Amino acid sequence: MPQSTATKRNVSRQPRRRSRADLKLAIETALRLKFQHDTVDISDGFEGNVHIIVVSRTFERMSEKTRQAYLWKLVEQAHLTESEKDLITLVYAISPRELV
Repeated sequence: MPQSTATKRNVSRQPRRRSRADLKLAIETALRLKFQHDTVDISDGFEGNVHIIVVSRTFERMSEKTRQAYLWKLVEQAHLTESEKDLITLVYAISPRELV
């Protein structure tokens, strides 16, 4: 049985590559679900990479390893492709107390 034209189009279509702005917005949106009133900075890194910095009291009693795992779990909720995740070269979680 022949495929419909709509099915053929969907099968042959590659996932659209997000713009850098859309990628950063997707990451920020995922992080804002948890850090609504905290500092969340998603910025351009070296050579087109993406840096993530979050300042929150949530991190006060967490180890660095736990902080990293926590943020990456939230980043996963942005439904990024593997190549988009590869662009993230800095994930930094800090509590306000550590800034003093």
